[in-house]
Amino acid sequence: MNLKHDTIIKHISMIKLTDLLKSILPPHRNPNHFIIESKQVVREITLQPENSYEVTYEKDGGYFSTGDVEYTFNINELPNQFVFPGDPSQTEFVGGMLDIGFTPTGDNLTEPKGGRENLIKIYSTIFKVILDIASKYKPTYLSISCTDSSGYFPIYSQLTKSNKIPGYYRKTVISWKHHQLNNMHTIVLTKNNLK
Repeated sequence: MNLKHDTIIKHISMIKLTDLLKSILPPHRNPNHFIIESKQVVREITLQPENSYEVTYEKDGGYFSTGDVEYTFNINELPNQFVFPGDPSQTEFVGGMLDIGFTPTGDNLTEPKGGRENLIKIYSTIFKVILDIASKYKPTYLSISCTDSSGYFPIYSQLTKSNKIPGYYRKTVISWKHHQLNNMHTIVLTKNNLK
């Protein structure tokens, strides 16, 4: 037996197997691809709340499931006079604010099943939640927050530019520091009668 020959043959076989797997398996997609594709969806498509997953509302939030990913959301009532900690501008919001934070959980966060059609449905559901909260509670300020590391900020930013929340306009974006979650971004919507 020629061990060197056998080793070369095994190596060639592994190369061929690798090439074969590359040809039949979809390319690995990194989180940046998911973020870019998501931004395109919320920029190019007018989101329709009726094209959404079923949402379960609880006392201070709720959740919806896409099948392989579950999105939970929290609704936090902030004080009547509030400054986001670590905000360099020290902007004070007076009159009460409801803040919404979405958290996806699952094994397939960067490539959920269903492709672009599913992405449209996910962001239509997030848009529906924002609309529902604005309509039910009518806060002076409505904000959507996410951690910097989640990568969702450019998506939510584009969503609030491309889709109108009745009775509200996009006021500002605040970058600040949470004592546990570290760097945060918050998009603040304000009632139309406030300037």
